[in-house]
Amino acid sequence: MMTTGLAVILPATASAACPNVEVSFARGRSQPPGVGNIGDGFISALRNRVKDVGVYAVRYDANTDVSGGANDLSAHLQSVANSCPNTKLVVGGYSLGAGVVDTALGFQGPVSIGDFFNFTNPVPPEVGDRIRAIVTFGNIVNRFAPIQNLAGAYSDRVLDLCNDGDPVCMAGDNESWKSHTTYPPALFAQAADFAAARVN
Repeated sequence: MMTTGLAVILPATASAACPNVEVSFARGRSQPPGVGNIGDGFISALRNRVKDVGVYAVRYDANTDVSGGANDLSAHLQSVANSCPNTKLVVGGYSLGAGVVDTALGFQGPVSIGDFFNFTNPVPPEVGDRIRAIVTFGNIVNRFAPIQNLAGAYSDRVLDLCNDGDPVCMAGDNESWKSHTTYPPALFAQAADFAAARVN
């Protein structure tokens, strides 16, 4: 699988394959397989702050298949939690990929995203407890409520970032599609600081 300049690890099968930290990231709509430009920016910033960061690019058709991505993300987290008991888990997603994260972790707005997309593989609580940080970018859930209000047991581990003018998550008055597709380095740094503080 190709990524935007980032190595991707498959589900770990031995301790030698277990990183200190692993980021599972779901790319945005229509982006090619990998973590996408937003995931790349976040993970690169995190690697400047944390040693030995592995990456898993969620496998799904980044068009409308939120349930497929959520099932893949959940299965991967369960696999790593079982095979790599000391690996610290970080989860992230951008745009449609943020919806994948919302669904897999059960973030509920006025409409149950998971039920709507017939999601079948929720992250078990004992695996959820292993997740140190969750970061989403351009998350449509922001239209309904602050993500902390929807995240349940994850509320103190989640950061939702919306670029000024991003029409998907509705931040600011000067909306433009470019504000959704291009996030500034300052937001990657903010996300990396948040995650690093929870895994170091």
